[in-house]
Amino acid sequence: MLTTKKKNFELSEKQIAEILSEAQISKLKGELPAKSGTWDPEIIRFAKRFIQSAKIVRKQIEKDKVLDPVPILSELFYVVKNELVEGLYEYVVCTRLKGDDLIAQSTRVTFTSLVIGRGLGYDSSMLVKLGLAAFLQDVGMYKVPRDILQTGNDLRQEEIDIIKEHPKESFRILSKLGKSYTWLAEIALQVHERANGMGYPNGLKENDIYEISFVIGIADMYVALISDRPYRDKLIQTDVIKSAIEDYGDLFPMRVRRALLDQVSLFPVNTYVKLNTKALGRVVRVDKALSMRPTIEMLYDKFGNKLKAPGILDLSLPENHMCSIVRGISKTDLPRREPVSPEFGKRAG
Repeated sequence: MLTTKKKNFELSEKQIAEILSEAQISKLKGELPAKSGTWDPEIIRFAKRFIQSAKIVRKQIEKDKVLDPVPILSELFYVVKNELVEGLYEYVVCTRLKGDDLIAQSTRVTFTSLVIGRGLGYDSSMLVKLGLAAFLQDVGMYKVPRDILQTGNDLRQEEIDIIKEHPKESFRILSKLGKSYTWLAEIALQVHERANGMGYPNGLKENDIYEISFVIGIADMYVALISDRPYRDKLIQTDVIKSAIEDYGDLFPMRVRRALLDQVSLFPVNTYVKLNTKALGRVVRVDKALSMRPTIEMLYDKFGNKLKAPGILDLSLPENHMCSIVRGISKTDLPRREPVSPEFGKRAG
């Protein structure tokens, strides 16, 4: 019998401490690699850790081994406590992750879920629980034959039915972890349920679905839409965010949709944008207090010429108040012309 979303499965800090030893926490600190580009090396290191953990999980599932969630909990505990969530979210969304679609998806969904959870006011112990659930909720997909997953958009109905069984498979796999993780199995079972009862596998309605399942569900949908797939290019992030508010009304509660918008921004990091000057660029930083005035890496001038030395334009600075974003654009819409010297307005220092 499924419990309702009102049941409290919150992990306390004491419970987490009992699960994780000091040795497991301290060994995460390790040696930092040399700085790469503009990303914090600690962010890069932990992104690689989560990718590797996802690969390990996949191998364990494929060999029918029981999962060990403690190493993942340990990493999540460190990431949440040291406020690395936002940096990791931006990194995993902006960069091409090593691994197949499922590996990349589970990593991106984890940190997208965590930023939404922060927007909902979840405390650190609840965020650790959310992160673990987001990371493991799709383990049942590793039991779906790879030839089906690689088919793309031309799936037969029987293949679609097989894929829709994966939440039950996730529930079965996670139920093996024991009574302490019953909540984890139940959340995974509900991630693809929708408020209007049109989800799967059980057609539950809003009052019977955990909020945490809604959080992971909307993160999963968002990440899937902004990611490239064999059968389509990724969608423009601004369009996906607008859809979350305008079109997902009967799929997810307003509280969850609003948290997505507040935390991800209408112009998220890595969005390509067109300015009122007709110049084109890519969002590289967003201040949540000024989400409509992000920092942009300028890539093309107003004539569509690619800049030899892309510059940084911070729209939040007073001297750039005349510049504004007109709309988001797709990467495929960027012009292909010879580089020229940058002339786009005042550089941010």
